[in-house]
Amino acid sequence: MLLVSCKSDDSTSGGDDMDPQNPTSFISFTLDGTDYVLTDVTIMIDPQISVTRRVDAVFPNDPNRKILFWIENAAPYEMRQFIYEENGNSHTCEPLVSCDRSVNITTNTNSKMEGTFFMGFRDTTNSPTFRFSNGVIDVSY
Repeated sequence: MLLVSCKSDDSTSGGDDMDPQNPTSFISFTLDGTDYVLTDVTIMIDPQISVTRRVDAVFPNDPNRKILFWIENAAPYEMRQFIYEENGNSHTCEPLVSCDRSVNITTNTNSKMEGTFFMGFRDTTNSPTFRFSNGVIDVSY
């Protein structure tokens, strides 16, 4: 298993001197009208599905909220699943099932992941619940 961390306290991602306004590794997005920049990001080869990288990112100042997603290691770098966790509740976005989404992963190497995303979650009645827009992935590891 390969585990790579891009937490803001790691020396590889800027350490204590990192400028929070310009992080070197981040996932940013607007969630229901509020802008977020997540710099506590972990990327690993998934030990159960070795053809994917698992990405975990924790919200700043709120360890009870995070996003998780899986990206295939080979082009075209499809995103398999996107999960938003908050206060013990998991909300899953799977293509054509529980959300509208657009994902464009442009780089996925052993040291860098870059791309953009949009996730529009829906509940069981097809009503909108969560909206992740203007998503940017720019993580070095």
